[in-house]
Amino acid sequence: DYITGSALDPTVQEQAVDGADVVLAALFPKGDMAGQLPHLYSALAQVTSKNGARFGAVGGFSSLRRTAGGPRIAEVEKLPPEYAAFEAIAAEMMSVLQNLETLPDDVDWFYVAPAEKYGSWAPGQPRGTFRVGDDVAPFDADGVSEIGGADFATAIVDEIETEIGEVPGDAEHLIEGAGRHDGNGRVEAAVHEILVEIGEDPTRQGLLGTPERVHRMYTELT
Repeated sequence: DYITGSALDPTVQEQAVDGADVVLAALFPKGDMAGQLPHLYSALAQVTSKNGARFGAVGGFSSLRRTAGGPRIAEVEKLPPEYAAFEAIAAEMMSVLQNLETLPDDVDWFYVAPAEKYGSWAPGQPRGTFRVGDDVAPFDADGVSEIGGADFATAIVDEIETEIGEVPGDAEHLIEGAGRHDGNGRVEAAVHEILVEIGEDPTRQGLLGTPERVHRMYTELT
């Protein structure tokens, strides 16, 4: 079903969230949305949580950090002159993340940011793989951070289906690397049994998706 209307309208927000398991927002802060996203996304996250669903926000690379505990890229780095028009957009998407981080712990949200080289100007070649990080931007051995549109979409869908991110409420940086796996579920079942054996609850937040993550890790190693 399609719902038409303004995302700024609380009635439309309620209609969009009703019956959803996950609500993913990928709006662009231009036109009538300029300056609106930090407040809007926080409101959507809370409406979504009230309806028992997860909220996801698609952000930007500049919301991430170069080093653990360091400043966010949008706070300290200037874009090249040819991309100067995007600085306000980068700052707003960073504010989206900062606002989400202030929400109560019972609001289940995730924030995904693409690699540095991502967009219509850098479509890349589909690899069917991706890598997940936290809010520190990872780069490969050659200092490159890139992902194509198809793989970024695959990564977001995988996050929605399996909660591959390590900690709910943390930013995740998606770049090329290890991705989906195929299997018969035996690895997942074994990891689930191990978690139970050591006294953990595999269904609690923070452990959801752990069996799939372990399978994915071993797939990458082989």
